[in-house]
Amino acid sequence: MTLIRPTSRTRRFQAALTGLVVAALVPIAAPTTAQAEEAVAGRGFVVPLGTPTPSLQDLQKGLGLAELERKANAFDSGAVPRETLGISASAGRRSKIPAVTPADINEQHANPSAVSYPDPPRNISDAECDKALGEDGWFYLKSRFALCTGIHVIQIWQDDRGKTIGTSEYNAVMLGKIYKDTSRDIEFDYRLFGFKKSGVTQTGGFLIGPGAQILPDPSQVRVNQSGKFPDMQSWDQLARQSPITFSHVINAAPGQGSSGSDDLVQGSYKATMSQLWPNGKPWVAELAPIAPRWDSAKYLKNSTGGGDPTKRGAAAFNYVATLNYSAKVGAPEKAVADHIKEVFTNPTRTVPRNPAKKVPGQTEEDYLHRIVRDTKRHDRNRYLAVADCKRYFGDDYSQGGKFECDEYPFASTYEGAAEHEWDPDAKKDNYSVLPIDAKQNGDAGLLLQGFYAKNRMLDGLEDGFIVKIT
Repeated sequence: MTLIRPTSRTRRFQAALTGLVVAALVPIAAPTTAQAEEAVAGRGFVVPLGTPTPSLQDLQKGLGLAELERKANAFDSGAVPRETLGISASAGRRSKIPAVTPADINEQHANPSAVSYPDPPRNISDAECDKALGEDGWFYLKSRFALCTGIHVIQIWQDDRGKTIGTSEYNAVMLGKIYKDTSRDIEFDYRLFGFKKSGVTQTGGFLIGPGAQILPDPSQVRVNQSGKFPDMQSWDQLARQSPITFSHVINAAPGQGSSGSDDLVQGSYKATMSQLWPNGKPWVAELAPIAPRWDSAKYLKNSTGGGDPTKRGAAAFNYVATLNYSAKVGAPEKAVADHIKEVFTNPTRTVPRNPAKKVPGQTEEDYLHRIVRDTKRHDRNRYLAVADCKRYFGDDYSQGGKFECDEYPFASTYEGAAEHEWDPDAKKDNYSVLPIDAKQNGDAGLLLQGFYAKNRMLDGLEDGFIVKIT
């Protein structure tokens, strides 16, 4: 299934992004005599946060520079994370590097008798971000409500003969947070730190100015902002204040979204470090563009704003969500998890028979889409699944209600059993059915509904999710 279906709205969005420019905020400051002792030119690199800067001694011996160049060229700084959804995915080139995601999935059901999908995390710490990004990470997607991105910025200083005589560096990290499931506020917390230099430099004349570009869709949406970015200052001035922390909060009020009933507002938020070399040459270091989203969907929490229509709806980050099902012994959804694992790993062994079967929902490039409003399609998905359970397992497959017909992809998705009846490009019989324990099938359904609600999964192609079996 195509992730982004170009429309005139998408093309307008791309054109607007193409026209964005970064302006210098203050005149270029001339270096002092001491600063300009020998360094007359520089080379800049943007690499993953944990990448070490080669020592000045190694660089002067011709060591380390080639590896630094390789890492900088391979690094997708400024690229749109590949997990990005909707119109936000057209904000630039799509990264080939997957986002870092949580390594450990918390046990979902401390009390199996109370089946409830876990609340997604809504906070993230500096230490957690730094650890997650490590030496190669660029974008950490903890959840659709907590994420971070970071870069390591390196300057190599040279004399007029091209000899390396100094190095300088710093780090820029941004944490994105949506604290409440009833809030439209998106908070971005910034941190500039790790200012180090060696040898001869002109850091007193190297200027740095943090900023952000916000492009909403629809374009007429007004995004309210609070907080203040630091003024453009020299590397030396910022180093004396390090670590520098500041916050930027954005909010799009309800009633400005697309004409559909979900009142959807999407967009691109790109944090940049505008820089000027002492000779006046500009250089922009970009963090990963973030995909903010606001909605007022009637089928999701806070659809009325608690009686205040100016506060209805909530915010989320517009990335592929992950539904985690457990195949652990004792997990209430184990039978469903086992079925999905089988259709992922051995699709041709499942029914209906299809030698080319490859179900979606396994990767962020081929995800599932939730159905809410199209009840006819939902019911048709379920009808065909049950018909196949009877066809392959007999009319009495339920054994008096002991078993239920489980289907994957879920009947509540556009990729369900009837997809080919609506989409002529869809493969027929690209799904699986299996009679499983009725209680576990029902519990898995409860978890799926909880996942939809807690992750603010929208109806339609602007949103999506994948499934992981743990």
